[in-house]
Amino acid sequence: ERVLQSFRSDIAVGNKHFDRCQTELHAAQNGLHHTETEMSQARKRETEILAQISLLQTQLQSCRHRQKQLKQEKKNHLNAVHNHTTGMTDLHLELSMKKKIFGLMQDASQNIR
Repeated sequence: ERVLQSFRSDIAVGNKHFDRCQTELHAAQNGLHHTETEMSQARKRETEILAQISLLQTQLQSCRHRQKQLKQEKKNHLNAVHNHTTGMTDLHLELSMKKKIFGLMQDASQNIR
């Protein structure tokens, strides 16, 4: 009877140990599943961020290209303004000279009469 009691006791201890191991295994499996889920979400977020970065890089390149175009347009407009200003100054001088000549011709015409 003592030997049987010893075996029963060993079996009971073994069962408790097995149950504890099983509980710990279940907790570890749950932790693993949770970690894998978080890793998957982190990878998905990383992919989204990389896509946003790519889009922003494309937009940045487009903005830089547009700035170059606008810089050239500004240069062209400044040249046009300069050319028109110079042309207007020349025309103003020419018109002033013609007015003076006209005045002198008018005076000479009156003196002849």
